[in-house]
This record gives sequence, C-alpha cells and structure tokens, in this order.
Amino acid sequence: MKAAIYIRTKTNKKDYSSQFIHLSNFASINGWQSDIFSETLNDMRSQHVKKELLSRLYRNEFDVIIVYKFADWSIRLSDLLKEINLVTSKGKRFFSYSENFDSASPTGRIFLMTLSILKEFEQSLNQVSTEEFTGCSIPVRDQGENNLSGTVFRANLMNGLKNTNKSQYDIIDLHEACVFTGYSKHTLYQMTSLHTIPFIKRPGGRKIFFSKKALENWLMNGVEE
Repeated sequence: MKAAIYIRTKTNKKDYSSQFIHLSNFASINGWQSDIFSETLNDMRSQHVKKELLSRLYRNEFDVIIVYKFADWSIRLSDLLKEINLVTSKGKRFFSYSENFDSASPTGRIFLMTLSILKEFEQSLNQVSTEEFTGCSIPVRDQGENNLSGTVFRANLMNGLKNTNKSQYDIIDLHEACVFTGYSKHTLYQMTSLHTIPFIKRPGGRKIFFSKKALENWLMNGVEE
C-alpha cells in the first residue's frame, strides 16, 4: 500500500519537521510507502496541492491519506465530512494521527456518523428561534460552554475518539514506553542494547518502537516474550 501524507503547517520549519517525523514513522510502522504533500497556512496554492493529492488518489496511485489532525485537512466540518466520505467511497482510507482516527475501523465509522448527526443538529438549531429552544432571550450561540452545537461539544467528541482509539494501536514509541513502563529513556535504551526487554527496530532504522502487548507480558512475567 502507498500513503499520501498531507502536511499543512505554519510558516516555521519546526512545525513541518515535527509533523513529518510523526507521520513518516506512522506510515513506516504500517509498512507503507509514502509521498509528502505540504503547504503553509498562507500558501495561495493550497487548493491546488490538495486537488493534486486527491486526483492522484482517485487514479489509484495512493491507498491511504494521512494527516496530522482534521483541521489540517479542512477547518469546516461539512467539508471534512464530505471529503472523507468521498475518499472512503472510492475504497480508500483516511487517517488522522492526532485524533487516532481510521476511517476503516468500526470506531472511525461510528465517529463519522456522530459527526454527521452533529452537523445536522447544528443546522437545525440555526433554524429554530431562541425562544422556542431555550425559553429565554439569550441566543444559543452566545451561551458559552452550554452551547451544545459549539466547539466545546465537538472538542469532547474528539477527546472521546482519542481515548477510545488509543488502545487499538499496539505499537508505541520510546516516550510512550516510558509512560507505560515507568522506566526512564536511559534505562530503556540500556535494556534494549542488552536485549533484556522486547522491542522493535526496523532494518536499517535507528528509531526504537515497542509493542504494548509484549511489554505487558514482559512486566507481568519478568521475562522477554
């Protein structure tokens, strides 16, 4: 399989470098070849970059789209849903690294349905008078955290997706392994060099990864599986 990595950053190089490392590693772990499509926030060619990516995807040059977060692909919920559904209708997959979203997973499909319902809910709220819905004269859109159709509710959905999907990804990096095991990076490096802890290293690669299942067995049994 081949992945199209779409990176949309601010003007500084640090943003691009960080996303490039995370997304390239993600593709590599899954055994996918990848091409990079990048642009900055103020790049007037932005639509051309995305259109080129989608055009090549529909010509079957790619099987997967990977983005760092949903907002990098589209800041409008309606456009995001429309384009993800179009991609999946072509038999392709859409991943969001930050949200741990996979359009092909059961959780991903349920999440898309939830977002579609939310979009319809927002549209219906815009057509209902304030008095009918709240019984008061305060517009719904100005009620801050009580606005169910606003960013607070949507943010809670995103956090729920992260927490739900995180357990589906068995492969973790060194930082996550430190949190998982309680060991420092230095200690884990020593253990991997002595091969006293299960770890993963791709041929010719320098970055070290771990399997949460293997680490759990190792912690429970005290021996490498």
